[in-house]
Amino acid sequence: MVMRCEPLLLSVEQAEASLARSLALGELGAEPPRRGRDYEIFAPSPQGAAVTHEMVRRAARLRAMVFVCGRYEGIDERFYQMVKPVEFS
Repeated sequence: MVMRCEPLLLSVEQAEASLARSLALGELGAEPPRRGRDYEIFAPSPQGAAVTHEMVRRAARLRAMVFVCGRYEGIDERFYQMVKPVEFS
């Protein structure tokens, strides 16, 4: 059984909203946080790239990270198509 797409999408939306509120309280001011610059979404995937030192260095420069972790037999493929997280293995 795979993790369903809909609950994961809702979770990511809530995480992004929470990040927007938290990061807006910092030095960003009125500028909304941007994915890729201020935060990124990561998810494990068999098709994902192996974690490298360079990947970790880039992630360390982010102000926030959202990790989506599946259970059972993985995550519904539609989630990867819709959210386009950074996939790692």
